[in-house]
Parts: sequence; C-alpha cells; structure tokens
Amino acid sequence: MNENYPITKGQLVRLLTVFLVSFAVVMTILNAQAITKQAEFIMNKFSNRDEIAETEYLLNFYHNLEDKKRSLIPIEAEENLIAENSIFIPKTNTRAPIILGKSKNTQDILEDLKDGVVLYPDSSFPGQGGTTSILGHSSSNYPWNEYSNIFSLLYKLEPGDLIYLKYEGDFFVYQVGQKMTGSVFTLAKADLKGDLVLSSCWPVGTDQGRIVIVANLAQ
Repeated sequence: MNENYPITKGQLVRLLTVFLVSFAVVMTILNAQAITKQAEFIMNKFSNRDEIAETEYLLNFYHNLEDKKRSLIPIEAEENLIAENSIFIPKTNTRAPIILGKSKNTQDILEDLKDGVVLYPDSSFPGQGGTTSILGHSSSNYPWNEYSNIFSLLYKLEPGDLIYLKYEGDFFVYQVGQKMTGSVFTLAKADLKGDLVLSSCWPVGTDQGRIVIVANLAQ
C-alpha cells in the first residue's frame, strides 16, 4: 500500500462491490443454459402446458372408472373441446366434433367425416367398457374443409401423449400406448387392444394403408 495514497474504507467497499458484481455476471453468462433449463423446469411444474407435468397432474385424479369421469377439467382441454361430443389432442393441436356413425356404409361414413371425426358404428361409447373406435381423414378429395386432414398428424403421437374426449357431458383422458402403420390386413392380424383406437389412411395423401393409435384411459 502506498502511504502517500492510502485506500480508504469507502474505496475498498466499492472495489469489493465491483468485483462481486463482475463475478456474478461472468458466472451467469457461463451458466446461462443451465439456469434457463432450470427456470423452464420450474415454470412447467406449475403449468398444464407441458406434457410430462400435465400427465403427472392428471394421474393423481384417476384411480378407478368412475374417477375417470372427472368434473375438474383442465382449462386447456375445456377451451378446446368445442362440442358436446368432441376430441382434443394437445400434441398435434387437433380438435374436432365426434360424429356418431349412422352406418358402416362407406358413403355414409364419408358423409359424416365432412363434419368431424366419426365414432365407428357398433364400437363402444367412451367410459362404457370395450374399445371406442374413431375414424378421421388424413387427406380427402376435393372439395376440402377444416376436417379434410384432421388426422394427418397422428404419426407425431408417441406413448404417453394425452388425448382428451368429451362425450355426453363426461370428460375422459387417454394416454397413447401404441402406434402402428401398415395394411388393413396387417393391422387386423395385430389384434390391437385398448380403450381408444384412432385410425386414418396412411401415408398421408393415399389410402394404401392405415395408421392406428391405441390409447387407454389414464389411471
């Protein structure tokens, strides 16, 4: 220390403050990515927008069949279930009315598909046991409308993704278990089983085969 220019206590405090601030800034820059991920994790734990967090949140409410008819509906699902009978898939932002199929006649089904997705005739209603089978277009012939390719993004679904259904006032949550593509014959032999089956033509733009998503009621 220079005796002619001694460092005062105030200067020492300022130097120490500058050092600490500089150190904090450097450490923040070096650890920015880790800090960002931690912040995202914390935010997602309190948001139903994240699939994993939302799944964890929902599973706390499902223990038996009656509990699956849940009165507490996540806001995101409630806002997107657009009709009394409807489906919403957050992963693909898919939403559509569910039309009750009039018959197994191809022309009747194609006519119903103009208004949404179709609950296949003779399949089980949601929550009543058995399998609920729902058909939707991945593509269709002209003239097109908002449901002409409603199931074109089914291929993006993976095990654990959520599917919401609203049927006659009851609310159901399904989790994807399986995804398969192939000919109708191949898929029929696979003997897929689940509470919910979504089906569409595959590849998109053709009717060469089918894509099938099998899901089960969350519990």
